[in-house]
Amino acid sequence: MEVIENFEKLSENLKTYSPVDGFSSKFRRHILGRFLADKQLSVIKRPKGIYLYGAVGCGKTMLMDLFYECVGLEPKRRIHYHAFMNEIHKRIHAIKVDSNALAFNVSDPISIVAQNLAKEAWLLCLDEFQVIKRYKDKFSEENWNDVR
Repeated sequence: MEVIENFEKLSENLKTYSPVDGFSSKFRRHILGRFLADKQLSVIKRPKGIYLYGAVGCGKTMLMDLFYECVGLEPKRRIHYHAFMNEIHKRIHAIKVDSNALAFNVSDPISIVAQNLAKEAWLLCLDEFQVIKRYKDKFSEENWNDVR
């Protein structure tokens, strides 16, 4: 029940949220401009997302899909994590190729991709996001102490 309440709270927070366009890139390049932009953006209340986890088949995707269909927000996007990451890599590569072809250097293609994604969708629902818990292997801390 708590999960549904969290989705409802997020839905309500999204109703009153309006993303802020950053300052122009020319202005942000200036040190003072960057400071002011970061300071301004840090004051903005952004809705906190939801990280939903659980065993296989417990309904995580179903709940996310229900939320996605019911939330009254546009633009929004739902995509599988691996497809999303493939798209990100393709976009970064395209920016690098274009910058080389046009003989100019793009120092931060990830920032450009992130800005474009934010313009395309205010809400991003990622399915099949996998976090692998790392366990200590046979070379535990005690074993490494013996090697020294």
